[in-house]
Amino acid sequence: MWISTSNPRYVIDGIRPGAAITLAADRFRTGRPYRIALDDWYIGAYRSTRVVMKVRHGIVEELGIGNWRLTSTRKAARQFMSSFR
Repeated sequence: MWISTSNPRYVIDGIRPGAAITLAADRFRTGRPYRIALDDWYIGAYRSTRVVMKVRHGIVEELGIGNWRLTSTRKAARQFMSSFR
């Protein structure tokens, strides 16, 4: 399961589409990005869920939440995000 939006009206802990990834990465404690096609994908933790961010040129384009089980390891997360291409 993955839900995302590019609408800047939606916010997760003060971060919305259009925010700089540097701020979002600090807020959600993300690791290294996943490079898939032309986008960088970041996964971070927020409460009991995972925040999934699609980033291009250092700006969060899409912000969403993902299932913890599907993103529990780096390999699982890459497979999960590659399925959306």
